[in-house]
Amino acid sequence: MLAGLKMMIFPRRFVMGPGAMKIAGKLTKIYVKKPLLIGGKRALEACRKAGLQAGLEKEGIKYVEAVFGEGVPYGPECCEPEIERLTKIGRDNGCDGVITAGGGKVIDTGKIVASKLGGEAIIIPTIAATDAPTSALSVVYTPDHIFKEVWFFDLNPAMVLIDSKIVAEAPARWLASGMGDAASKKFEGRACYRTGAKNLAVKPEWLGAGPDLAFLICENQWERLKTYGEAAMDAARRKVVSPQLEAIIETNVLFSGLGFESAGLAAAHGVYYGLTVLEKYIPPEKLPTHGELVFWGGFVQLISEDAPMSEILEYA
Repeated sequence: MLAGLKMMIFPRRFVMGPGAMKIAGKLTKIYVKKPLLIGGKRALEACRKAGLQAGLEKEGIKYVEAVFGEGVPYGPECCEPEIERLTKIGRDNGCDGVITAGGGKVIDTGKIVASKLGGEAIIIPTIAATDAPTSALSVVYTPDHIFKEVWFFDLNPAMVLIDSKIVAEAPARWLASGMGDAASKKFEGRACYRTGAKNLAVKPEWLGAGPDLAFLICENQWERLKTYGEAAMDAARRKVVSPQLEAIIETNVLFSGLGFESAGLAAAHGVYYGLTVLEKYIPPEKLPTHGELVFWGGFVQLISEDAPMSEILEYA
């Protein structure tokens, strides 16, 4: 291993703004010719209303549409049976890549399916609830929703495209969840920096640590959450696109995604993975989100580090 090696990785294209879906077809054909389009029913319908499918057809892209978790006992979960089901649909139809629309579970599933098909992954988040879209990894669970393992890929997604109008129309809780996920990154990144921990850029080899830029992103996203978070939540509740809402969408997805992958993760996410063993005992309608659990994990991390009470209270 090379001592002192630093490494940072990125998706090749990030596109965001109201109406971004209108250019999705033109950009998609750069990367794939016949994509498998995966998403939940609501996500696929939101994309249809925003013009995704029509844009693909206009560009002569023959896509195959599959509903995430449809007709299976485990439901919409990133688990091996669902991965294999969707991969088979893609192979049977000659798909050469994947477009994934929705939230974290389907996004992680789509990245794995794209890898199995030997093609590119294009990610279209319809909520800003996690930082999964930009990364070259997927978190896999068992069919009964317990954390199992993390899969790593050679490349990040080819493109992440966010139509902020679609995100604005989603329930505000999803935005708050993404803020909870993003909030931990300053402190997880700081822990990695202090200890010299390796990042997630090339795992399982653990080749390098994050460059200064990765840690600056983690620091800056905390400031953005404090500056724009309250106004962004107000816009999300009113379902309108505002500069503050777009700032937080970018923070939740791009800043947090680049930060966690290239700075590193620590105890906050460890707590989250441990808590997933309890999910099978919780009614679906009461399940906490990924970001809500990670945010709680942030408290545990700060307390375990004996952080100043002023910092713990600011985090709250």
